[in-house]
Amino acid sequence: MTAITSLADVHPDIIQTHILPRLHATATATATAVSSYLQALCSDDDNLWSVISKSTWPSITHPRVDGVISAFPAGHRSFFEDSFPLLITDVNNRRRRRPSSSQLQPSELISAIDVRYQNEIVFSTVEFTNTGSADSLSSALSIESNNEPTNNGCRIFSSIGLKAGDMIDPTNEATLSHLKDSVTLSWILINPRSKRAGNLSSIKPVSAKPGWMPNEAILRYTTVLPGYDPNEMVECRIEVVLEGVDEGLQVQDVVLKLLDMDSICLNGGEFLVITQGAISEENNVKRRVVDDEGLLASVDLLHLMQLRRSKVLCLTIVFFRENYPRKSLSVEDVEENLRKPLSFRSFMSSEALKL
Repeated sequence: MTAITSLADVHPDIIQTHILPRLHATATATATAVSSYLQALCSDDDNLWSVISKSTWPSITHPRVDGVISAFPAGHRSFFEDSFPLLITDVNNRRRRRPSSSQLQPSELISAIDVRYQNEIVFSTVEFTNTGSADSLSSALSIESNNEPTNNGCRIFSSIGLKAGDMIDPTNEATLSHLKDSVTLSWILINPRSKRAGNLSSIKPVSAKPGWMPNEAILRYTTVLPGYDPNEMVECRIEVVLEGVDEGLQVQDVVLKLLDMDSICLNGGEFLVITQGAISEENNVKRRVVDDEGLLASVDLLHLMQLRRSKVLCLTIVFFRENYPRKSLSVEDVEENLRKPLSFRSFMSSEALKL
């Protein structure tokens, strides 16, 4: 009997039928990355990628969504390659250009939303957003999904097995910390016209806090993207509201919006240009599998940029009030003040409150 000495000695039908379909998404992506033989076996097997994609994101089992994905250049494999990595922006690289508005802008966007608790699906749905009207392009755009019945179909709801009373106490940091570690979110934005997709979520929450109601918790997921102005960054913010019920906790709402550095919600036209530019990997956006530290580093830098911007704005207002028209505020004056945070804090407490 001849011993098997390499992977290539295993019959390809055995690998394709009995091994690869049993791997989860991460293992499959790793296997195809390290082995050209496995990559060749997987490349033309759309059924395999369909099984992997639908087990990773049950929301895409929706018939309309499945039909759109089937039209991608390589079907479900193209969709998986677009959606499995995160969209990461190199915020330190300033060589950017304004996102192109001449791309294939869709009249409809599809959001495939999946929430997991300890890797088990607790919320899964799709949302179809009209982007073809003038009103949708000029108005502030946010995409929201909740647990109300709709005609979209293929919706999954399940409770998180925690006692509802645990969320009534807003000081229960242990519960919030547990949710932050255990609840993951995937929000895949699909452009049916360009046949591209991208995951706008940070997968893990960047924060967890008590909600507005005593029995609610809010998990926030954040991705940093290049703005419409190439010198600005925007925050793709997704918030998941968990509500305490008799069975435990349930997803009440999931809301996505793009916010500029002043935390103003962008309109539909800007939303389209920015998200489609990111999906096309423009302006230093790359698809990468990153750890928590790498993701949080980009989020922290965005918050520092927002703080820096607010300092410049406050200094400008105060200086303008006290000194105009005797002198103007130079960039050097602002930078000097920004290098002195303690002096700035004292200055704001004595002067800014007079405004």
